[in-house]
Amino acid sequence: MLYEYCSKHDIPHKQIGKLIVATRSSEIPKLCDILNRGIQNGVDGLKMVDGVDAMKMEPELQCMKAILSPVTGIVDSHSLMLSLVVCISSFFYNQFYKFIVNLLFYNQFLTITHCLYFELERYIHRNMNPHARPGGS
Repeated sequence: MLYEYCSKHDIPHKQIGKLIVATRSSEIPKLCDILNRGIQNGVDGLKMVDGVDAMKMEPELQCMKAILSPVTGIVDSHSLMLSLVVCISSFFYNQFYKFIVNLLFYNQFLTITHCLYFELERYIHRNMNPHARPGGS
């Protein structure tokens, strides 16, 4: 979803993947917890790999096990924030514009209703009052 937004708004980004590693055997249970939490949160493509396989991907790496997250990437955060500010500002401007238009329409409606009420009152007073003078109020 973020990659789609970045593409649509010309925000520099790249899906490069990531390895989360356990460098000691005592860190493997924590790595398993991270993997399970990621899966529960709907992160796509997570998988546990042996240290040998991880070191084939990153030769300088030393680890016992690793989580491969192939959908992780980098985003130009400054461009992303500017884009979000513009989108949010545009949304609130549109909402504010609609509010003002509705308010003006409502005020015009009240003014017209108010005028019609007084015209109706004058009409009733002239035509229904037995003591009113003919042709005037």
